[in-house]
Amino acid sequence: MTLAPDGNLYVLSRTALTRFDAVLGVQSGNWQARTLLGSLNDARALAWLVP
Repeated sequence: MTLAPDGNLYVLSRTALTRFDAVLGVQSGNWQARTLLGSLNDARALAWLVP
């Protein structure tokens, strides 16, 4: 799980990388999810490249 400065929460599961709108979720309880990467096979780690 990563809370990014852009107000999004990123969660890596075994099969997908999902983004949640953290600002909207905290304000209204409506955690809108969007799958960014799917069909992963036993994902274990994620590396962020920051320019």
